[in-house]
Amino acid sequence: MNKNHYLRKHLWKSATDFGVIAIPVAVFLLISGYGEVWKAVVIIGMGMALIVLSVDRRARIEAAEDVERKTAKKGGQVT
Repeated sequence: MNKNHYLRKHLWKSATDFGVIAIPVAVFLLISGYGEVWKAVVIIGMGMALIVLSVDRRARIEAAEDVERKTAKKGGQVT
């Protein structure tokens, strides 16, 4: 397992765990009247999602570059 895969898997698990906890907490805070606090929880959750998406995108780009390098070494195209 390479480092990017582990990092992506770990961040995805962290973000989903955070989302499972944060969404009910945000709803509870909204119902309780703490409007500013639930906004902060939502913003933190969105930040976690952006981190996961950026790591995923970076890993896909690196995987594509690896395929290109292997193709160039073989002197042909990967089908």
